[in-house]
Amino acid sequence: MVTFSKNIALCAFLSKILPQELLAALKQTVGAGEAPMLEEIRLRAGRVCSVTVAGENRPLAFRIDGKDLSELLALFCRGSVYAYRDTLREGYVPLPGGARLGVAGRAVTEGTTLCAVGEVSSLCLRMPHRVRGAASTAIRAWEALGRRCGMLVCAPPGAGKTTLLRDFIAYVAGGERPMRAAVVDSRGELCPDGEGAYADVLFGYPRAQGMEIALRTLSPEVIVCDEIGAGEVGSVLRVCRSGVPLIASVHALSSAELAHRPGGQTLLSCGAFGLLCTIERRGGERLVRTEALPCCV
Repeated sequence: MVTFSKNIALCAFLSKILPQELLAALKQTVGAGEAPMLEEIRLRAGRVCSVTVAGENRPLAFRIDGKDLSELLALFCRGSVYAYRDTLREGYVPLPGGARLGVAGRAVTEGTTLCAVGEVSSLCLRMPHRVRGAASTAIRAWEALGRRCGMLVCAPPGAGKTTLLRDFIAYVAGGERPMRAAVVDSRGELCPDGEGAYADVLFGYPRAQGMEIALRTLSPEVIVCDEIGAGEVGSVLRVCRSGVPLIASVHALSSAELAHRPGGQTLLSCGAFGLLCTIERRGGERLVRTEALPCCV
């Protein structure tokens, strides 16, 4: 079995489908003590294949062509690429244990609508890790505000937003004072391993619809959602008016950058979030900062 992750379900799955040559290259490039810091495995047709370990990109002594890459994608899709057509249009395939396979290639379109991905050129396997304490700074700030306000986690891709949210869910829905947490897990990454005993998880729901359903049917004390955007602003406002705190993440380097994006200033000033949490990546370390925002609760 692959042992590059503590995620047993993911390791068992990868052991069955990854080529032996790739497994050997991984063992050569990633030391046994570095396994917990393995973040990504990237396979590129005709280009350099690589891994990311604690933020460092390293080449692999492994090469793959487009045909073999497409066949490997089919294995990741359990033999039926068509069954994953909806997520492939979004650029990924969900994997066991909350992992995600990013897919790049030639777009197949009808007009301006993306229908499929053809001629696969890259696969990006993100290795999720539960990092206990990743949300400790955010939790302390949120607790200090009485658990009543929402929190917006702001960071660029790969900085650790999902890692922080996973640790937050495990704490708030399974700690000494558990809350009924409705988790809108659109890509199956936030609650993959059963942690968060008091969490009610909406897997695969569109974010806006998931938040609305959670409010109407699950009587949550807190709602957690990943990577909201301009399309979810209306639902965020409805959650805010309901009095249920929303914990959500958004792609941005800082609050200043977010303010200049569509819907960004609304998210910062609408009163839904009383706490802004930013994550800065420094090699293998992540620096978490919090600041208060005007909150309507």
